[in-house]
Amino acid sequence: MATPIRFATSAPSLGHISNKDFRFGVETGSAYAPTSTNLFWAGYPVPTKPGGGSGWVVYLDKGQTYGAQGPSIFAFNEDDALKEFLENFYFGFALSSLQEGIASASHEDGICIVNRDYEPFVTDNLSWHYDASFSPSLASGSLTNARWFNLGSMQGSSILSGSFGSAASYSNLGSGSVDFPGSGASTFDFGWGDTNRIYSPYGVMIWFWDDGSSDGSVLWGKGEIGAGSNQILIIKKSNGSGPFFKTELAGESTDMDIINYSTGSWNMLVMNFGNSENQISINNSTLSSRSRSSLLSNQTSTRNMQLANEGGTNLFNGKVAMFSLYEGGLTQDEIAKNWAAFKDRFGV
Repeated sequence: MATPIRFATSAPSLGHISNKDFRFGVETGSAYAPTSTNLFWAGYPVPTKPGGGSGWVVYLDKGQTYGAQGPSIFAFNEDDALKEFLENFYFGFALSSLQEGIASASHEDGICIVNRDYEPFVTDNLSWHYDASFSPSLASGSLTNARWFNLGSMQGSSILSGSFGSAASYSNLGSGSVDFPGSGASTFDFGWGDTNRIYSPYGVMIWFWDDGSSDGSVLWGKGEIGAGSNQILIIKKSNGSGPFFKTELAGESTDMDIINYSTGSWNMLVMNFGNSENQISINNSTLSSRSRSSLLSNQTSTRNMQLANEGGTNLFNGKVAMFSLYEGGLTQDEIAKNWAAFKDRFGV
């Protein structure tokens, strides 16, 4: 089913993800319709290319009252046709590649280019959502000068998008992901260092692939910066049963070895950070807990949030396709809904 679409400056009450003022209805179980209360319109199905694979749907602001008539819609089943449309109709100048056009459109308020009909998943309390296979979040192909856009509710100018280190590259694995080779400038910097969002309970969901990272490599977090600053990190470790994760919060290390995971395959990690405990689920397993004495407010590092390293050290060797941050964390039922939503995409 094509993802419902709305164009509006104010966020609708129904669950959605956003690219600027383009709102996509993706909440599990919600009934979207063009009514006076939500103004979602039926989206156009993403066409299939003649040789296989997804084509493109382009939504344009009609320049009228927001939401009054929905956006203008164009569909393309060939890359060259979309590139020509962007060059001649929208931008008015030649593009070096289609990827350049899609990436440029990501910065424009009046256009949104979509490459897939989105899976319904949990959007309640979704602050951050980065998806490497969804073109409104990340244009596929080269990461040169690319930005990865947040589709969650927290879209202030300072945290709308982040940037990649030069060693990161785009991978088609998982229908689209970011490859972090574990060497060089291998990172994604969210461009956000404020600690207020993580002073109260929250949870992160990460779809990741471990290519064989060494123990001590960091999947996500805020490393120390300056004397006495306290970090928060998710770190890989291993035991006789295989790899697992530990957390470090304000100098306190907590082994989450109650659940192991597999390398060389996709995994869905959920890590909830509560006031006095961590909870972990991998691949829809039952949430398991470890107590913790350090408070969330003890984290004082001003370093930006990063994927796949700790401020230039402890580099993670693998791939990340999706990163989400939920205020309050995810319940067991919500984890199950997200697993059901995305498992087919990742072949698990």
